Amino acid sequence: MDVHTADVKVHFDTTATYLKDNAIIPLRKRLVREILGDLRGLRILDAGCGDGSISVAFVKHNHVTFLDISTGMLNEVAKAVPVEHSSRAELIQGNFLESHFPQQFDIILCIGILAYIENPDRVLHRVAKLLKPRGRSIFQITDAATLIGRGLHRYARCRQSIAASLNYVAPTRITRQEVLVAASQCGLALVREERYPPTLPGMRYLGQTVCSSFLEWGNRRQLGCELLMELQRVGGQ
Repeated sequence: MDVHTADVKVHFDTTATYLKDNAIIPLRKRLVREILGDLRGLRILDAGCGDGSISVAFVKHNHVTFLDISTGMLNEVAKAVPVEHSSRAELIQGNFLESHFPQQFDIILCIGILAYIENPDRVLHRVAKLLKPRGRSIFQITDAATLIGRGLHRYARCRQSIAASLNYVAPTRITRQEVLVAASQCGLALVREERYPPTLPGMRYLGQTVCSSFLEWGNRRQLGCELLMELQRVGGQ
């Protein structure tokens, strides 16, 4: 089990800590749907699904497996899945690196998961094995090679040391280049990427409208250290 697992579960089981006034979620939701397009008749895995905001709409025309370490988050997913589409939704509580999946997937979403894995390379290799040939995956990272990314990583480390009693977990440091190198080693090729700015410390206090405007402004200009990377499995049977 990854060393972060227990702490991450505690952190995200208090769902309001992450979900309340989080303007980054609707932005990621929109960008993921722009990248993937109209999906029908596919098997989708949302690893680290959170409350399901990003992928729950796909249940209408696809089979979606929602996986999360947090039972609190999965409870939110269960509330969000329409009753008439519940037969196409599967909820699994567990660690992505340890969970068993009997079938491969057409789409795998890894939004935020690399930030809480000690060795991100393991996730990329697992995704490559679970994807069907030509299957696609979307990874989200905070690119630590950027100026803002480096600053946010240092801030998170300081916050973790100060707020250890609050179960805060500092994200793993990772760069775009590290993801690309690991991806190439396991047969994943970059197809598309989208950058957008992060919500900076204290921005939530300014309100949802201000945060959303800031994020959309940055996204239009392709600025920021937050990165969505669409990778496709090449080769294989």
